[in-house]
Amino acid sequence: LKRILPKPLLDAAEAIYERLAKLSRKPANVVRCKPIAGEPCMAVMCLQDAHFGKLCWKPETGNNYDLAIAERMYANAIVDLIDESKHRNIAKVVFLLGNDLVHIDNANNTTFAGTPQDVEGRLSKIIETVEMAVINAVEQAATIGPVSVQLVPGNHDTTTSYHVARTIKAWFRNDKRVEVECGPAPRKYVQWGTTLLGLAHGDGEKHESLPNIMATERPEMWAASTCREWLLGHM
Repeated sequence: LKRILPKPLLDAAEAIYERLAKLSRKPANVVRCKPIAGEPCMAVMCLQDAHFGKLCWKPETGNNYDLAIAERMYANAIVDLIDESKHRNIAKVVFLLGNDLVHIDNANNTTFAGTPQDVEGRLSKIIETVEMAVINAVEQAATIGPVSVQLVPGNHDTTTSYHVARTIKAWFRNDKRVEVECGPAPRKYVQWGTTLLGLAHGDGEKHESLPNIMATERPEMWAASTCREWLLGHM
């Protein structure tokens, strides 16, 4: 076995998360949406492949893209999704985190596998921007219902998205509206009534194998469901 990072760095990261978790924080003073009558629904916010930190130049690629644009688009997407949900009786919100939320996975400006990327900004600046964008988005999502944040690691941000998820979990530690699932499993599952959702980035599995993967990994959920769907990023 080979350690991914030197032990002092890993210990330092754990110490930071422990300190964050001990901080007492009251939920933000946000305006809650008025309860809506009707059948309870689950809202799923799939913000895959935001690629914070990616740099594109319009004359070369057809569109401009940088950290500020990513932050603005991410915030606008949350507003749109909440507007779509306001007329429904939302009893739960599933909020996908990861899925190439961050364009790079280290200070060398490469993906998890080591592929070089065009990047705007230093890694520390990107992470700070991402964390605040996610915190604000989750706060807004919590105005329409309790939020379940699900970490789905991407091929670009396997490590960075995990640490972002740990930060989000510590931040909302005292907020009963928010729960964060940041386990290392590459695939997550959510059941709502007779509907079973599989969450994956989509780069690590043959897509024709996904039904069998779902049935094998969650046989009880599979048996209890009649509608089954995978939500993928990447492609």
